[in-house]
Amino acid sequence: APPSQVRGRPHPPPAPPPVDESLRPWLEIEFKPEKLVATDSDTSVHFQLLVKNSGKSEARNVRITAKMFNPSADQKEAIKAFFATPPKAGGQPVAIPPQLAARFKPSVVMPRESIRVLEVQERPIFVPTIAISIHYECGDGRRGQTCKSFLIGTEKNGQPSEKMGAFRLDLGPRIYRHVGGRPLELARAV
Repeated sequence: APPSQVRGRPHPPPAPPPVDESLRPWLEIEFKPEKLVATDSDTSVHFQLLVKNSGKSEARNVRITAKMFNPSADQKEAIKAFFATPPKAGGQPVAIPPQLAARFKPSVVMPRESIRVLEVQERPIFVPTIAISIHYECGDGRRGQTCKSFLIGTEKNGQPSEKMGAFRLDLGPRIYRHVGGRPLELARAV
């Protein structure tokens, strides 16, 4: 006898259970610039980055990308585009357990010919912005991202003040050790 066939409409697959966002990792960034090094060929900013997982599960495959930006009318759009760019493969990804932190000491470099020089009182100055984008995996195929941007300037006697100074480019190669950073409104956490 031929097998009987069941007729009817197929049932849709069950909806996945709702994701409890309170159980995921959340990465926070603490940024501390250490120095700016200006040479005849480029300018680099060296900094400390403390990445803390304030969430309730491990952040996996953590990838950090940083970039230096010039002051310009389109700076906000350039930083937003940087935040929207996926991280490049390479390097050794790390995992950050819940309620713990990892410390990094990266630097970013900009070639001298890429620097947009501003003129203030007939002096060439540079006022860089550093943007940091951290991509990570939350588990179950979900991904997270934390981004922040910081204006970089000089601090008088190494003490934070209301206003930072610019980096003068007419003084020749030098190392600025009294450097500060102020967070800008360009940030993102998803």
